[in-house]
Amino acid sequence: GCKGTEFILEAIQRLKAEGLRVELILIEEKKNSEVKSILQNQADILVDQLILPGYAMNALEGLACGLPVVCNLDDDSLQLFRHWSYLSECPIVSANPETIVNVLRRLVVSPKIREQLGKAGREYVEKYHSLESAQYMFSMVIDYLYGRIDYQTLINLYNPRISEYCRHRTKMDNPSDNES
Repeated sequence: GCKGTEFILEAIQRLKAEGLRVELILIEEKKNSEVKSILQNQADILVDQLILPGYAMNALEGLACGLPVVCNLDDDSLQLFRHWSYLSECPIVSANPETIVNVLRRLVVSPKIREQLGKAGREYVEKYHSLESAQYMFSMVIDYLYGRIDYQTLINLYNPRISEYCRHRTKMDNPSDNES
């Protein structure tokens, strides 16, 4: 339902009909170790979901494995997060049911952009979804709960303009911005 698998299946069939060499690996009901092995050894692109906006654990797993990841990031509700957090650095390629064929075609025929996105994806999860980042975030939440920091500090944890965390780390270039 929310992943849009039927649109992905249709896109793969259209790309095959165009003569592109594509194969779909539909990963369902697998152990984590099997999923990791498939992502690391067999997949070139991970399409996470096309319907609901945002990304979650499956996308992070793909990014951590160095794969270009496709999710729906087109929703207007994400603009707040894009401007006042780290989503502007996110190298996930956005697609929805209407754009998935073109997005996949571009990725399939462009190994260089896949490589750039894969590298940026790994850097992104290391920067924003690592143990270090989680420790920072949860220690700040605890500091807020105990009254050691104010609400403004907490709400701006990852604000690219004023965040202490972001100020001490290099802003990432987002290759997905340049892939069209």
